[in-house]
Amino acid sequence: MEIMIRHIKVFLPILAVIFISLNCKKKETAVSNLSSTEKNIAIKSNVTGNDSPYTIWKFASNNLNQSYKDYALYISEDSIKIVNSGQIVCTGEIVKEKETFSSYFKSSKTGNEIREQLKNEFAIKATDDLLVIMNADGDISKKGCQFPFNEMFIVGGYLFFYKDGYHSFVADNTSTSHENKGRFKFSNVKLPYQKKIDIKNVKYNKLSVKDIPGLSEFACGEEEIRYIPLEEMGKMNLILIPMDCGDAPYRYYLLSILNNKVISNLYVEGELYEPENNKSPETTSFSINSESVLTVKTINKDFQGKNVEKRYTITDQGKIIENK
Repeated sequence: MEIMIRHIKVFLPILAVIFISLNCKKKETAVSNLSSTEKNIAIKSNVTGNDSPYTIWKFASNNLNQSYKDYALYISEDSIKIVNSGQIVCTGEIVKEKETFSSYFKSSKTGNEIREQLKNEFAIKATDDLLVIMNADGDISKKGCQFPFNEMFIVGGYLFFYKDGYHSFVADNTSTSHENKGRFKFSNVKLPYQKKIDIKNVKYNKLSVKDIPGLSEFACGEEEIRYIPLEEMGKMNLILIPMDCGDAPYRYYLLSILNNKVISNLYVEGELYEPENNKSPETTSFSINSESVLTVKTINKDFQGKNVEKRYTITDQGKIIENK
């Protein structure tokens, strides 16, 4: 009996390890079976974590090396998203630690040399206080966001990382802080934006109407909507969706989504035809200028030959407001 009990004690830890391993494999399989849209939602959910807003760090004008001029770094208290020309390079969790030049570079001599180098190359006032930003999974884990964690720290109002020399980024005052009531800034769309949707070749993402309150009224009774992502930043999303029901097959609405809820919508592109008259449609189009102002133009308004142009501002609270 005593021998049997000893065997059971030895066997129990092995069973525990096997159970944990199987459970992890199930989770990995579940993630791999998700659609691309669902994966993006899952990643975003993990990245944003808490309610902390992102601060946007953009390429500083004092850089001589222009290699990273199209990059933007979105950093919150616990996560990072790196964007290059509107395309997400990577996302991941981070940790922040306060350091000095001496402690971070492991010697007073090296720390002082680096501080003088940054002062001379970037004309900044480099104090001895660093805020170091690190990949929560570590540099050698191959997890999370691997770029650019070799040397990433904030000092003197600038964010630096090292890649064949130091590169500096400065905080953008138009970050997606929840306290900011100003104009929403587009980052995923190259401005100015002015083009017509190619309805024959356009590629859509799909989203279940159950996921976002207010989405069902645009789904024409379907369980999913098709959409074109226009902007995704923090907890704000701007999407274009086609109205697949009714007599107008070419008709797109712009929806703003904040905290997984539809906040505003606006008809921005499409054609309407008067019954029994296919010659003179009412045509609507939109554009976004370099100042992120949204302009919607309608030609032959109400089939009466009138042309109407309206300008709108998108606030960081997701409201699409007409400029009077």
